[in-house]
Amino acid sequence: MTGGYPGREKQTNCNQGEIMKRFSFLRCAQRLLSAGLFIAFSSAAAWAKDLPQESPGVTISVFNDSGISSEILKQAEKVSSQVFEESGIHVDWVNCFPAEEAPGGEIACRQAAFPQHLHLRIVRRSLSLKDSTLGISYLLSDGTGCQADIFYERIEKLHHETFVDPAIILGHVAAHEIGHLLLGNNSHSPWGIMRAHWNLGELARANKGLLLFTKSQSHRMTEKLCVAMARGKWPSASSTELSADD
Repeated sequence: MTGGYPGREKQTNCNQGEIMKRFSFLRCAQRLLSAGLFIAFSSAAAWAKDLPQESPGVTISVFNDSGISSEILKQAEKVSSQVFEESGIHVDWVNCFPAEEAPGGEIACRQAAFPQHLHLRIVRRSLSLKDSTLGISYLLSDGTGCQADIFYERIEKLHHETFVDPAIILGHVAAHEIGHLLLGNNSHSPWGIMRAHWNLGELARANKGLLLFTKSQSHRMTEKLCVAMARGKWPSASSTELSADD
């Protein structure tokens, strides 16, 4: 296998360490009050009403084992961020170097915490999945998970077949797989970015910035992030694949 490591596709558990987040407890308080979910402090309503409507956030540590250029990766992260911004979610990206290049590494590259800190690994190809598979996310039976993989060779092939910029395809595939981690089991849908099989229609919408999460999916993701922050819980297998039709 070129790029990636044997056994990586079976890595499903989330480390339960305390990770510093870019967004604070206060940022979600107003959202949870409006949904009737905030119960941690009885006095919260007094100050939460005056808080700005700031977005919840998620940190994504990216492991580029595929050898793609930093420019493509940067553009793909921007594309993916724009998709999540449409859902009211802010994404912080942490680009992690191979262990041999960064001994010790920063904590963001060594630990993950569901659902606010996830890991995304880009490899050349899958060890066992069919060639049409673009990516896969790893979920436990309770629907939690911190790890997703993307297979870049298939993205390159789609680029040559459709002339859609590889960064656009990569960014939307990343959003799809992160979406699985935030939405949980059985999160494919008949339309939008969470459709299981992408054809030319999905790629055309992606190219125009129109391949997005539904309102329901957006609500579920933001609610999950806000509830996790308010309660201070970090719950920790199945896998969910995304493929492209030939």
